[in-house]
Amino acid sequence: MICNSSHSLGFNCKTLICNSSHILGFSSKTLICNSSHSLGFNCETLKCNSSHILGFNCETLKCNSSHSLGFNCETLIRESSHSLGFNCKTLICNSSHSLGFNCKTLICNSSHSLGFSSKTLIRNSSHSFRI
Repeated sequence: MICNSSHSLGFNCKTLICNSSHILGFSSKTLICNSSHSLGFNCETLKCNSSHILGFNCETLKCNSSHSLGFNCETLIRESSHSLGFNCKTLICNSSHSLGFNCKTLICNSSHSLGFSSKTLIRNSSHSFRI
């Protein structure tokens, strides 16, 4: 299926390969989209299956500050067990992060009170939680 921004779920895609088993009706191998995506993704490459809490179990997601979850990331590797749907190996973000992190590297899993159990968190005095 090749679709544009008038897609009923708000996808503006170059290529979408899907079947009816996805929780949003999509079991996708490859989805290429832009910032008008209804879930707020501005992605170069999204590889996913239907088990993610938002319907995505992604290997690589590249996004910018318009991401609906407030991430301004270079590389985000995740799986579905994080409290926000993220079990992250590496998260690179800046001070505009919606959770107030100004980080160089964040390594986390799902046990943190905000869904993060961090091995390394580099922050400055503007961190909203002042830990």
